[in-house]
Amino acid sequence: LRYQVEQIKFRINHILHVTRANHYEQDIGAWEVDVCNVLRSAIKENALFFINKNIEIETDLHPFSVISDERWIYYIFGQILNNSSKYTPEGGTLQIKTKEDEQAYYVIIRDNGIGIPKEDIARIFDKGFTGKNGKIETKSTGMGLYYAKKMAEKLRVEIKLDSEEGNYTEFSIIFYKLSDYYEVATK
Repeated sequence: LRYQVEQIKFRINHILHVTRANHYEQDIGAWEVDVCNVLRSAIKENALFFINKNIEIETDLHPFSVISDERWIYYIFGQILNNSSKYTPEGGTLQIKTKEDEQAYYVIIRDNGIGIPKEDIARIFDKGFTGKNGKIETKSTGMGLYYAKKMAEKLRVEIKLDSEEGNYTEFSIIFYKLSDYYEVATK
């Protein structure tokens, strides 16, 4: 019952964010955001999905802050984590780490789930695209990652995807140090 309630809450929040995303210029701001705190909140929000499937979460987080919109960063993390919970099998593992280089901060979310077929990777962020896995494994709308990517672009954040069918899926969320985050608030 708790699992079903959490699913309903997740879907309602998704609908609210979709509504906001369609009018993002009225609902986006730029403040200092502790990215690891936002990530921890998104993990906590999705915890029951991982617990339900006995998925182990391994973290290696090194704190960093950026100027961005906390709610949208949270939404992006939430969508990726929720997908990981859907497509990682019972007893699987989710690895979440941060790293930094001269150009950017990275949040890397990697599961040992079913992976994404090679032919679907290029379309995974397309509006309404559910792919082979979305049709077989779970009820999928193809909208969560579409809006996550759309809002990441508005925030000047990049999302990269690497996957191998049957082995893993890895999302890298990249916060560039020299990006003009101020422009986010003025568009």
